[in-house]
Amino acid sequence: MKRWLTIGLVLIASTAGAITLITKPYTFVSKTVADPAKVNSNFDTVVTGVNAGLGAINTAAGTKSTLANRLNVSLNADGTFKNVSGVTAGSQWSNPGLLQVYSSARIFKIVGADHTDIYLQYRRVKAILSASTVYSEVSSSAYTGGNTVVTLADAVLTSPVSTVDHSTFTPNSASNSAISKKMVGLYRGALVYNNATTSADTDIPFASESYDTDSIHSTSVNTGRLTVPAGVTKVKVSAVVYSSTTSGSIYRMTIYKNAGADTAGLSAVFAIGNTSNYAAQHNASAILTVTAGDYFTVRSLNDTSPGDAVGIYTWFAMEIIE
Repeated sequence: MKRWLTIGLVLIASTAGAITLITKPYTFVSKTVADPAKVNSNFDTVVTGVNAGLGAINTAAGTKSTLANRLNVSLNADGTFKNVSGVTAGSQWSNPGLLQVYSSARIFKIVGADHTDIYLQYRRVKAILSASTVYSEVSSSAYTGGNTVVTLADAVLTSPVSTVDHSTFTPNSASNSAISKKMVGLYRGALVYNNATTSADTDIPFASESYDTDSIHSTSVNTGRLTVPAGVTKVKVSAVVYSSTTSGSIYRMTIYKNAGADTAGLSAVFAIGNTSNYAAQHNASAILTVTAGDYFTVRSLNDTSPGDAVGIYTWFAMEIIE
């Protein structure tokens, strides 16, 4: 019995890591009667220690099913790092050291472990094939039947697959992401439109949005404005205004910056009205230098009475250049 207690205590010491070492409550002398309560107390101490150690190991496994699977992501069997040779300084790609197996033009799998925490949706991948290197991004990944099955957005794979590297950046649309929308070339801007008639020489309100990538427009406050977001230095703005017309009247549509006077790169456009018809005026700016908080508005006026901006055909847009 003493030998088994010793084995149990060694097991705790070897598996628990930072767990506090336990003290054996009782020591028994040879050829004496052991008190059952003391024997049970010793065993209870072993069980408590082992459970604490196993709990620590399970916690250390993180999102992996076992601690061994987690360590296998980064460590070789001899304790050296897998990824040191897989990542070149300044490289955008990481080789996780996994065996990726071809399944179809869009699918590969990793046998025997859950690696869905690596193959996140939208993460870029670089596949080294027998005769070429191809690029795509993860559409989805799932751990099923003991394998990680990764589906790509593009049908670019051929058999065999040598390796599949993944981007060192984790997909993240939050403002604290390491990748900006500008870095990946995503379009940024806003397109808003008008569902109501405006019958005065005031800023045309735009109650509806087709899209707005950077909170450029508000549908509740100052709805006639497109406002430059933080970090932006150049934009283009454009608008189309449909006005109900009177024959012979002249209609003017102007885009203003900060409700001010004429700005280089912005101008007014004019149209001559027809009886019982509409005048469509299109106005587009040059690339304008801006700072965060600058805003743009649209006004329409004719030479006899306030012009009307009518229907969803009247729209206003901002395109972020840089």
